[in-house]
Amino acid sequence: MKPLLTHVLRDHVLLGAVPAVLLVPSWGLGPAFAFWLSNILIDADHYFRFLLLTRFKALSLGAMFRFCEEAHQYRHRLELFPLEIFHTVEFLLVSGVVTFWFLPWLAPVFWGMIFHILVDLIHLWHGGVLTKRPHSFVEYWIRSRRFRSRGEDPHLVFR
Repeated sequence: MKPLLTHVLRDHVLLGAVPAVLLVPSWGLGPAFAFWLSNILIDADHYFRFLLLTRFKALSLGAMFRFCEEAHQYRHRLELFPLEIFHTVEFLLVSGVVTFWFLPWLAPVFWGMIFHILVDLIHLWHGGVLTKRPHSFVEYWIRSRRFRSRGEDPHLVFR
């Protein structure tokens, strides 16, 4: 069994369950479940990236998990630069604005995503790769241009 800081789906399932259970008395079962589920489903962007990289030829979730495990081995390589769109500051800002100005009943979903991002940041920091993942579309655009200006491909490892 891997330690919790290896950061697999199981970790988000288990770590998200703790605050979700603690939130049941104040939020109720439905919102606490929404918190827990959104903490897991925010990682759908990993699957979308996998589909794009395989040009929709590999649809299996198992294949995606194996791909992510293999890519994780290369996490310290400079040219590994994955953009997970649901993990960006811009996505979270838009989600927050929509939630708190228009759809306040989505607050548990928003807080579940924030919890997930905090767990991810702790994992990235613990692994010494906090700045490896672009945390913003703007950051991704700037850093990708730098890679390409040096003749490097930020997605080469994925191919």
